[in-house]
Amino acid sequence: MTCYARLGRMLTVEREAFPLVLLLSLLVGMSILTFTARSVKAGTTIVPDDYATIQEAVNAADPGETIFVKVGTYYENVVVNQTVSLVSEDVTGTIIDGGGTETVLRIVRDHVNVTGFTIRNSGWPNSGIHLNDTDSCKISENNISDNTGGISLDYSSDNSISANIMTANIGFGVRLYNSSNNNISRNKMANNYFGIWLVSSSDNSISVNNITASNWYGLWLEYASNNSISGNKIVDNHVGIWLAFSSGNSVAKNNIVTNWMYGIWMDHSSNNSVSGNRIVDNNCGIQLFECSNNSISETRMADNNVGIDLESSFGNSIFRNNVTTSNLRGIHLHARSSGNSISGNNVAHNEYGITLGSSFNNSICGNNITANTYDGIYMRYSSGNRVSENSVTANSWYGISLEDSSSNNNISGNTLTHDGLSVHSCDNVIENNLVNGKPLVYLEDASGVRIEDAGQVILVNCSGIILENLNLSHTDIGVALHKTKDTRITDNTIADNHGGIELYESSYNNVSRNNIAENRYGLHILWFSFNNSVSGNNITANSITGIRIEFSFNNSVSGNNITANSIYGIRLYESSYNSISGNMIADNRDGIELWSASGNSFFENNITSNNHGVELYKSSYNSISGNMIADNGNGILLDSSSNNAICHNNYVSNTQQVHSIESANIWDNGYPSGGNHWSDHVCTGNPSDGSRPYIIDTDNIDHYPFQDPNGWLLHQPYDVNDDGKIDMQDIGMAAQAFGAYPGHERWNPNIDINKDSKINLRDIALIARNFGEIPP
Repeated sequence: MTCYARLGRMLTVEREAFPLVLLLSLLVGMSILTFTARSVKAGTTIVPDDYATIQEAVNAADPGETIFVKVGTYYENVVVNQTVSLVSEDVTGTIIDGGGTETVLRIVRDHVNVTGFTIRNSGWPNSGIHLNDTDSCKISENNISDNTGGISLDYSSDNSISANIMTANIGFGVRLYNSSNNNISRNKMANNYFGIWLVSSSDNSISVNNITASNWYGLWLEYASNNSISGNKIVDNHVGIWLAFSSGNSVAKNNIVTNWMYGIWMDHSSNNSVSGNRIVDNNCGIQLFECSNNSISETRMADNNVGIDLESSFGNSIFRNNVTTSNLRGIHLHARSSGNSISGNNVAHNEYGITLGSSFNNSICGNNITANTYDGIYMRYSSGNRVSENSVTANSWYGISLEDSSSNNNISGNTLTHDGLSVHSCDNVIENNLVNGKPLVYLEDASGVRIEDAGQVILVNCSGIILENLNLSHTDIGVALHKTKDTRITDNTIADNHGGIELYESSYNNVSRNNIAENRYGLHILWFSFNNSVSGNNITANSITGIRIEFSFNNSVSGNNITANSIYGIRLYESSYNSISGNMIADNRDGIELWSASGNSFFENNITSNNHGVELYKSSYNSISGNMIADNGNGILLDSSSNNAICHNNYVSNTQQVHSIESANIWDNGYPSGGNHWSDHVCTGNPSDGSRPYIIDTDNIDHYPFQDPNGWLLHQPYDVNDDGKIDMQDIGMAAQAFGAYPGHERWNPNIDINKDSKINLRDIALIARNFGEIPP
């Protein structure tokens, strides 16, 4: 008896010659004959021993027969129209080659099994194996490659497609059309255009497949419903899973990694469940486009550019997911997404945690939002949303941010730790929130309130509010004023926040005697804020800027100590007509910087030990006077900045007194008002007579520098007797000295106004012309 065994699963028996059977019957009796007849009852046909081709064997087979195919290449297009089992001797060596025409193996009968073949080279647009209107077939352990499509099922049910390898098929690995209750499991698919494609098919199980390197979709469901997709490994495809116009499907416990666009993309699909998946390192983990009533839960998403993206989608539930380390956003709702529920998620270490853009009436509740690079929750042009009971901790910029026309939102019951709230919108309900265990004080349209205890203070459309003796630290912005006026912020300690104090579209406020330290921004005045007074504050060791004024005008900054801020002491950007006076500005990178800022006045500041004392870029028509500018790298740096009046300043021991780039400025007021004092220049007189100008370059010359520091204060021209006024006594003294010259007994150099070394009618006339004035 000759036996054939394959992978320990099947024992086959060849037909025996009748003489041998008869001989055995005679020798061992009737019982032996009876046993042999049972063993061969079903029959086994061997190709090519019994039939030269597989098709011939199929045509001749009885129902339920096994056709065993030996190693070899069979150039055939086989139609299986009998209930048979096709089994190969060896999967790599037993090849059915379709010759580039038609389907290689077409099954049109139920209960057909195909195991262990290499099936290749179908025609266009045909498949390697095609099941047409068949049920209960098993296709297993085949290698199906280099066809237009791998395995296709049309109008077929209750079939099993398992443990096959499908590679390099031009179209798909497996396609189902109008087919249901099929089981597709443990297959390996690589380098097909689609991995698995279901069209108008339902109640199928797709599990434990390995789908890699598809040119487009790993798994594509189109108008498909109630299918189960579980335990698959879907890696390195253009899109991992795409559900289009599909509903009621379950996508669970899949490993979806490094797909070029989306891990899961749902398009016009509803009532699908996505749960327990691992979705890592895709461009977007999950995207819903115009989808409704789907649930996404208990899924781990990491290292995607966007974790979960809802675009124009409504009524979806996103809960108990772990969304971490996204390069851009953890969860993003935009394009009028509404009525979605985002709850119980852990959203951490993304650039932004949860963002809403032009989205409405969503619920964001009970999430843990931690350590995102920018904002924990960011809303822009979004209204009617509920943000409640979230734990928001240690996000680097803002815990919760409402920007640009985000109104009618309810922000309540949130716990913010080392975080806070940023609001640049109105008409929101913000209540019962905690910042570092203390109340978040949010007032809108309030007046005459004194605030005594807070973790953070935000005022919107308020007036006459008093903030005194508060300690505000470890939040986003200690005090934020939005469209607020006549408010007094005094004697507070505001330290170690993202921003210390922010005035946004706010005017006529007083900020004084505060200690503003170790924030990113100490004080920020922006967006058309005007007539605010900032005085007597200690603004030190902020990591970016001490005071920053943007798009604002007519503000006064005086008598502050502005030291050891990492970048700018004071920075003005696109701002005009501000007065900066009497400040101590030391040990910053740049003491004062103006960027596109014109018409401002800087006077009597002490600007020392900065990298740049004063820096102007594209800034003109500013007045810089009476300042001590000492021991800086550059005393003053001007880049593309002209027509600034820079007079009566002391430039002392700066590494480079002036660095001028494409700029032409005014360095003196003529004689006798004079120019500046330069510690690296020798001249005589306060001011000097013009014989020794201080030359910066050909466009920048101080013609009348001062011999002494503050030389302009030693003697004021025209005030001959230095009594602080110009009157008849000065004119009388000049008349008495008329005709005197150097060495003459009546010579007085203070009366030689025009410095021509003689006292004459011209000098008397100059004094008389200024009669009644009080020198500065």
